[in-house]
Amino acid sequence: MTSTAAAPTALALAERYQREGGDESVYAIQQEADPEGAPLLILRTTQSESENSLFEKQRDSVVSYLREFEQLSTAKGYRMEVFGRDGSLLHRWDARP
Repeated sequence: MTSTAAAPTALALAERYQREGGDESVYAIQQEADPEGAPLLILRTTQSESENSLFEKQRDSVVSYLREFEQLSTAKGYRMEVFGRDGSLLHRWDARP
């Protein structure tokens, strides 16, 4: 389990994402640097259950938004972790080559 609290920058990024039509259940998006150049994206969602098809939509939507509007480079891949409303890990994705 992890905290459900999110940094103000993560909340602001999620608000920008939502303004562009992003999933409203994603309330925080945090980007962390990886020493190898593949970013770690940490999403916090109001959902409480893991559903693969929903995760795939969120994943594609968030990554597309970040590439287009936030200059995210995925040249070296990326990792993503999605946490539910209670702080539990719902999904972990590794898209590094």
